[in-house]
Amino acid sequence: MFEAIIVNPVQVKYVRTVVGWWNVYLADKPGSKTVNLSPEQFRSIFPGVSPKTRLGCGELDRTLAQNLFGSLVISKIA
Repeated sequence: MFEAIIVNPVQVKYVRTVVGWWNVYLADKPGSKTVNLSPEQFRSIFPGVSPKTRLGCGELDRTLAQNLFGSLVISKIA
């Protein structure tokens, strides 16, 4: 199986809610916008995460992160 190569990643944290949905946060911007994803949406973005997982972190492609979080993702690239 091939995995997508993430060239310019954005680190995120995720936490499963009591009802089984997922709250996704930008890891480097505490207190910023939270994105709430259904289990199906979460699985399509993070297919390798175990169904037993309660919380964790991962990386998103910058384009996908901008679609989810908007302009909060835009930053200078060193």
